[in-house]
Order: sequence, then structure tokens, then C-alpha cells
Amino acid sequence: EIAYAMHDMGKIYAQGIGCEADKEMADVWYKKALAAMQYVEQKKKNTYLEYRIGKMYQYGLGTEENLEQAGEWFFKAAVKEHKYALYSLGMLYLQGKGVEQNEETAYSLLFRSYSKGNPYAAYELGKLYETGCGTEKNQEKSENCYRAAFLGFLNLEKKSKDDTLWYRIGCMYLHGIGTEADETKAEHYLTKASDYGNTHASYQLARLYIRQESQKLSGESGTAPDYAKIAKAVKWLEESAAQENPFADYALGRLYREGTLVAADMEKAVFHLKRAADAGNSYAQYQLGKIYLEEDNKNIPAAIQYLTLAAKQKNEFAAYRLGKLYLAGEELPKNTELALHYLKMAADTGNQYAQYTLGKVYLIGKDVQQDKELAYDYFLKSAEQGNIYAAYFLEHWNDMPHPDLLLMATRLMRHLEHIIEENVAGRKSGGHRQGIDRKLARKIRQKKIAQGHAVDDHEDMVQTQ
Repeated sequence: EIAYAMHDMGKIYAQGIGCEADKEMADVWYKKALAAMQYVEQKKKNTYLEYRIGKMYQYGLGTEENLEQAGEWFFKAAVKEHKYALYSLGMLYLQGKGVEQNEETAYSLLFRSYSKGNPYAAYELGKLYETGCGTEKNQEKSENCYRAAFLGFLNLEKKSKDDTLWYRIGCMYLHGIGTEADETKAEHYLTKASDYGNTHASYQLARLYIRQESQKLSGESGTAPDYAKIAKAVKWLEESAAQENPFADYALGRLYREGTLVAADMEKAVFHLKRAADAGNSYAQYQLGKIYLEEDNKNIPAAIQYLTLAAKQKNEFAAYRLGKLYLAGEELPKNTELALHYLKMAADTGNQYAQYTLGKVYLIGKDVQQDKELAYDYFLKSAEQGNIYAAYFLEHWNDMPHPDLLLMATRLMRHLEHIIEENVAGRKSGGHRQGIDRKLARKIRQKKIAQGHAVDDHEDMVQTQ
């Protein structure tokens, strides 16, 4: 009892609950708690204590982080079928931390924990069934496990005040996992966790606020943005970024780059994107690559560096950009071999723009040996995703004596769209732009919609993590 109270004191100082956060005082109390736990455990073997000592070593509370030691303590409790020790040991095997990674062993341990009513294990099993990791894919079992986890978390939440539980429940409401998505309930639980010092909850709340206020700005909700909420979201993101959360840095970088909810600041944007990129965030690497391709920030070596880093992490948009750059040979020496490498990399992940580009390359046969059969396959894959330019090639496949003429036709279609966009922008800003026949404009847009694709189908958007 005293040892657990000491642990709680450490948590109070660590999270600043009802006081200023003080890491030194937190460490003092955590050390006292660990010493007390180990003393009691030596006097009288206790399964729950073995599990709690393992958690102290796992998170480096009152001691240096030692995952091997954590695994040994979890094992002591797991052989006695302690459900939380089974779960914790299973997660170590799943992640290969402190033990040799073994997904099948992880599945077995998590299933045993789940069978004893552990909602945390139920949640992880849901992911394993969903992805086929350590077991066969099974969507029905996945959904059942997620539902069991959600109900289990709600039941636990009734019995104790736990910010990690509120965070879990909030995230499940937010993403519709194990229950219907409900942003209002998600915000309620995430706010409770955030008020209790849970920085993960604050980060999720920040993302939720940014999305909600972005919708207001675009006119989707019909209400004005709440700039107090935006300021709070930015504050939370900055706090999360200070704790080395690369996703928070990425979100801040996008905010300062876009300049819609906050004042545009390229210096801050690059600062945060670089921190996220250096931490391995492929989205940030891709964004930096795009920034360094822009006229005002042009730095081709840096652009290639970041795009290459992102492409190595299977970022399809980065691979597509690299392929186009090497194929065009304008910003850097032309390299058809590298161009095809990156375009195929993007196409294999389902990028319709890369598939369309490869279709053109193999149809024209300018930089590679002409291969109409391969070209047709790439156009088909692209058209199936709604690319109207690829569909245009397919529609005229049997009546094209000269592929170059079709290429010119698709370029004309794109040119007309740009005129439409400029014309609309001109009317919105009160300026005078060159007009275009409205029937033609409507026809082009209807063609896109009929293909099931967005009007601006060459806008390569990347979602925030």
C-alpha cells in the first residue's frame, strides 16, 4: 500500500497534477516506490508486485529503463497467469523490445490475457486480427475484440479515475473503433485526460480542434473559427513537439506552411518539418522536398535528399515526384532508369498519377522501348481509380494512329482546366480573367465526377498523422 502511494506521488509530480511539474521530485518518489516494492517482494512473493516492478523497469521509473529486466519480471508474473503481466510480456514480444521479436508468441500471450478479461489485450488482438500479424486475418474477430476492448475500458473507467483510460476511450470514440464515431464524446474524454496531464490526449485534442476549425474556415459548418481553440491547439502541439513527438512537429509545420488558421511563417514551418523529418517522419520529409522545389525556397539537392528519404519509407507521393523530376531532366540531370524506378515504386503502391505517367512513357516509347501492352495495363490501373486522362487514352485506344496526338489532347484538357480555375479565382477576387465556355467547363468537370474522381485530380494531398 505504501509503495503504491509513493508511486502515485511520483506520478503527481511527473504530470503536475495539482502542483507544478517537478521531474526531480517525481524521480525521488519513484525511487522510493521501487525500493519499497522490491523489499516487500523479497519478503513475500507477490504476483501483482512482480508485474508492477516490471512496469517500473519498462518505463524507467525510479531506475534506468531496462526492458530485459522488465521482461524478466513480467515473465515471473505471467507464468502465474497474471493477465496484465501476460499482456505486457506479449507487447514486448510483439515489438521485439527486451526480448527477441516473435509475433506468434505475442499473439499467444495476448490471447491468454484477453481470455482473462483484459480489455487492453482485447484491443491489441483486434489489431492483430485486422492485420494478420501473428495469426490469420479475421475481420469479424477483429471487430469483436475492439468491441470487447471498448466495453471493458468503459467498465474500468467507472471504477477508477485514470487518464490513460480516458485517453483510450476518447481515441476510440474519435476514430470509431469498437463503437460508432462520436466527436462530442471523444472531446469529452480527451479533455478529461488532458486536464489530468495526459500529453497524448492533449495532442489528439489539438488535432481534433485543428480539423474542426479548418472545416469552419472552409465554410462547411457555417460558423466562424474559434481562434481561442486554435491557440490552445497550437500550445498543445508545441508542448507535444517539445517532448519529441514528430507528429506534433509535422502538424505545426503544416499549420505554419499553409497559413490559414495561424499566420504563415515559412521559417517556423521549416523548423518543425525538419525536426519531424530528422525523426524519420516521411510526411515531413515529403513536405520539405516540396518546399525546396518552390521558386522562393529552391534548393534542389535538399529537395532530392528529403524526397529520397521519404520514398525509401514507401511514401508514394515522394516517389512520384522523384520519378517526374528524373524523367523531365529540368531541375537535375535526366535519368530514365531512376525515373522508372521511382515511378514504378509509386505505381506499385497504387498511385494513379505514377500509373498514368508510366502508361504515357511506355506508349510513346521515347525514353524506353515502346510497350503498348504494358502501357495499356498502367492506363487501366490509373483509370480504375478515376483518372480521366488515363480513361481518355483507353477510350481512344483502338482509333489512335499517332499516340502523340492523344497526348496533346490530354494536355489540352489540363490546360483548359487551368483556365477554368483561373477564371473562377478571378471572379472571386473581383479581377478580370479570360473567359471560357461554361458548357465546356461543365463537361470537363462532369467527366471527372463520372470517373469518380476529385475535380483537382493532380493535387497530391498527404493527411496529417
